[in-house]
Amino acid sequence: MSTLMHISLFFFLVLCFNNSPFVDSLPPILHPIAFQPDSNYHPDINLLFFSMVNNIANYNHQPSRLFFIGSFQFIEYELELGVPYEKITNFEVKSVRMIWRPKCANFHVYDPKTEGNHQRIYWSVREDGIYHSWDNVNWDKRTGWGVCTWAISD
Repeated sequence: MSTLMHISLFFFLVLCFNNSPFVDSLPPILHPIAFQPDSNYHPDINLLFFSMVNNIANYNHQPSRLFFIGSFQFIEYELELGVPYEKITNFEVKSVRMIWRPKCANFHVYDPKTEGNHQRIYWSVREDGIYHSWDNVNWDKRTGWGVCTWAISD
């Protein structure tokens, strides 16, 4: 069984049996008190989750076509309005070029120098730029739109 399957099974068990007498018989490491679903850092889980969502509503009364190409996604991928692109991956630097013709934005989706120990990263693509969050609630603008060039910056 893969590590991801073990993790999924663990979360399923904790969520299903949280209010059950079964919980008292679990080893301490599996006890729900040790499980902190709102925490953004789990030292025993070495996976990165990031999400990017198109929040550009119909611009000038026309659907906004938003694409990206990344160091982790080599084919052009269209972000549909309100539908997040989600990825579970490793902790290597990941760059992306967001294309909202004729505008572009190059940025790191993940860089350990700026993300620290955060294992969940959220991106919101808006008319005035690209926004970043660690909790999908509080947002900081990270970059604006520029003129498209051909090279993806690292």
